Amino acid sequence: RGYDIDHGTDINITVDGMPVNMVSHAHGQGYADLHFLIPETVEKVGFDKGPYNASKGNLATAAYVEFTTKEFLDHNSLKMEAGQFNTQRVVGLFKILNKQTEKNRHQFYLASEYSHTDGYFKSPQNFHRFNMMGKYNAWFGNQSQLSIIASVLDSRWDASGQVPDRAVRTGMISRFGAIDDTEGGNTGRANITIKYNRQWKNNWKTTDQVYYSRYHFNLYSNFTFFFADPIRGDQINQREGRDIFGYTTTAAKSYVLGTKKATTEFGAGFRSDNIKDISLSHSEKREFLDNIQKGDIKESNGFAYVNHDMELSNRFHLNAGLRYDHFTFGYKDQLAGAIGFSKQTRGTLSPKINISYAPNQKIKFYFNNGIGFHSNDTRVILGSGARDILPKVFGTDLGVIAKPSRNLVIKMALWHLFSEQEFVYVGDAGIVEPGGKTRRAGIDVSARYQFAKWLFGDVDINFTRARAIGEPKGEDYVPLAPSFTSIGGVTAKFKKSFSGSLRYRFIDDRPANETYAVTAKGYLITDAVLSFQWEKWEFRTSVENIFNSKWREAQFDTESRLQLEPAPVTEIHYTPGTPRFLKAGISLTF
Repeated sequence: RGYDIDHGTDINITVDGMPVNMVSHAHGQGYADLHFLIPETVEKVGFDKGPYNASKGNLATAAYVEFTTKEFLDHNSLKMEAGQFNTQRVVGLFKILNKQTEKNRHQFYLASEYSHTDGYFKSPQNFHRFNMMGKYNAWFGNQSQLSIIASVLDSRWDASGQVPDRAVRTGMISRFGAIDDTEGGNTGRANITIKYNRQWKNNWKTTDQVYYSRYHFNLYSNFTFFFADPIRGDQINQREGRDIFGYTTTAAKSYVLGTKKATTEFGAGFRSDNIKDISLSHSEKREFLDNIQKGDIKESNGFAYVNHDMELSNRFHLNAGLRYDHFTFGYKDQLAGAIGFSKQTRGTLSPKINISYAPNQKIKFYFNNGIGFHSNDTRVILGSGARDILPKVFGTDLGVIAKPSRNLVIKMALWHLFSEQEFVYVGDAGIVEPGGKTRRAGIDVSARYQFAKWLFGDVDINFTRARAIGEPKGEDYVPLAPSFTSIGGVTAKFKKSFSGSLRYRFIDDRPANETYAVTAKGYLITDAVLSFQWEKWEFRTSVENIFNSKWREAQFDTESRLQLEPAPVTEIHYTPGTPRFLKAGISLTF
């Protein structure tokens, strides 16, 4: 929807109800790191576009995504994978407890993952990641369920960073080379979530959830090379450690109004982030030189919402919601010698309304309208006196879902988003800064078709026009906002034997700056997966970027200076995308 959501600023992500996004993060507002989630443990993924869900608050502007892990395992499994670039991965899922009595049931499983790769860069990436997760579920009759989930992530890596286009063009380095190959870092996250669901009499259902996360982040980057410091270079270190604590409670009642079904849900909760020693410093080859910014942050978000869902008639359906969020921002500037925290508070109201009309079982029209928001960084709010503390995003969707035949489903939507303040990722500082007002409008088209019992196809196409408001024509482009994107593919599934897929990813050229004088090049990438299942064994192979296309992943228009260059140059700096990458794996269930 016209957002380059490289760091998570405008997409709200949760895992089992626990937030993934990091507010006021050292590397950018809303930073989302999902690496603590083991893919094999995911049961389902829920998502929707736009700010139309009252249960979703901060950062749920372009969309939200919610991952739900498996409640239990049917069997144990062990998977081993290996591939090019010295890549290895091992995943194990193990049933530890499966006890059932006449009224109660108890289940517990463990999952663990280890990954390593040197990557496709000239300097080895030396990437290591270790994950472990445990999930306990207890069902007490048919009325209640208790879930306890704990997980841990530890990861470290080296990086070659973004490369300036001129250095590759002149042959100074290759696409997979580096100006500063001492970039990299480490991160870790430990989580625990306790959730209790209860079904009461009179069709009341309640959910209470409490979660805690301990997180640390340490990243070395060099975006401008020798621009600010021609002698020692411009490498920066972004670092933080935080504790996150939160609680959410919901109560929903299903009932009948006249002859029509209705459900009303009430929700409330809070989230508290206590961030210690969040800093931006100047470094050389990972050695500390001097502090640029350092302090402590205390940020809390309390919220309450009501969501009402009902049938207006046999054809009309209404969903209406109202949400209130209240924030307290606190910052203590250690470099200024502050003794206490400077504070600011602000609240925002977010109404939503969604109406659908289904004249028959083959077609449904819908209209969504709502207001969302994304909070500003605490350091920006209290350091520079920003007025737009909780800038709103106003969204509207008008769409149709049609099933013209038994094998075909088509969805189309016209949409519009107005943002009171854009957040722009600044490559030379590695942070997100507030920008101006923007307007986005576009059309989304998707189709799903079943060619045969074993063959399926899907395609998604998205067109967007994104512009800054109040800027002269030709100078109003939103940097890196995609104008045309598409994904799709075909999937084949044969019973108890072969399965495979062939898929593509496409993004068109897009402006890298406000005047479109610099272009972030698009790409078309094709991937394939083939697997064969025999009794308890599965053999799998995959190829990313089948045609070995040269493409650019992250791209930014950055002003930098190479060593011995007489003056800085502004141009595209990019991270090269994955070349052809072959990987194979074997798994055993038992």
